[in-house]
Amino acid sequence: HLGSERRPDHTWLIMGPKRSGSVFHIDPNATHAWNACIAGIKRWILYPPGITPPGIYPSADGDEVALPLSVGEWLVQYWKEHRDQCRKRPPSERPLECTVGPGDVMFIPHGWWHMVINLDDHNIAITHNYVSRNNLGNVLKFITDKNDQVSGCRDRQDSVKPEHLYDEFTKALEKVEPEALKEAQAQGAQSGWTC
Repeated sequence: HLGSERRPDHTWLIMGPKRSGSVFHIDPNATHAWNACIAGIKRWILYPPGITPPGIYPSADGDEVALPLSVGEWLVQYWKEHRDQCRKRPPSERPLECTVGPGDVMFIPHGWWHMVINLDDHNIAITHNYVSRNNLGNVLKFITDKNDQVSGCRDRQDSVKPEHLYDEFTKALEKVEPEALKEAQAQGAQSGWTC
């Protein structure tokens, strides 16, 4: 609703060779994401909100994260502990794993730690972060309470800067989605996150 030039970065084309991928992370700004595999096979590992993967050490405020330098390093050092968690944790706290190929689309809910390793020589995917009615309250809370962690708009001249993002976004929502905004603001008034 902010327009393509003013909104934070949200869509990426990702390419990489076999054994490349992304280290564990939570997507920015409390957004959901989808990832569409165009070429190659990818292995995903996801941890539910509140369950930090082995070897990942976020600071209390979530601003900094200490983690292995690569996907391969994590697999070598923490695979056994990860497999133990897959077996021993209660079902709602267990990590999830899946393999996707061309034409498959992954949905990654906000707040989930996830990593990806490319299993083929040529891998291409498109990923897109977004805000839905379901996570709007969390996004509004994030851009207010964690303004210093807002990403995707600091280095682009035309984008709304973090310090103005809440005001600009809510002003746009008042015009086009007033009921969703009202629900989200009520949700944001609750303590804690709803992921």
